[in-house]
Amino acid sequence: MVEEYYTNPEGKLRLGIILSNTRLDVDNPTLREWCLVTIRNLTSWSDKIRLDLKALELIEVAPEGKKALDDLGMRDVFQKEVDKLKRKNEKGDLEFDYSNVHFSQVDF
Repeated sequence: MVEEYYTNPEGKLRLGIILSNTRLDVDNPTLREWCLVTIRNLTSWSDKIRLDLKALELIEVAPEGKKALDDLGMRDVFQKEVDKLKRKNEKGDLEFDYSNVHFSQVDF
C-alpha cells in the first residue's frame, strides 16, 4: 500500500517535498529529523522506494535559479553548501562525491 502510493505521481511529489525538508530549518529544527525518520522508514519498508532514491542524481541549479540566488545575494552561500558535497579529483577539479549520499543502507 505505502509502496504503491509513493511510486505514483502524487506520491512522488510528496516524497520530493519530504526530501526537500531534510536540511536544517532554523524556524522548525525538528522538521528535518521527522523527514529523516520518514525516509528511513520508507526505505526500510520498500526496496522499490530505496532503489528510486538511490537512482537520484545531484544536479546543478538552472541559470534562472542562479540569477535568483544572485538577486537575493545568496549565490556564494549556496555555492559553499554545494561545494561541501564535492571533492577534488586527480586533476584538482571539484566533482560531486557520491559517497556523501547513501540510500542503499539505512544508517541514520
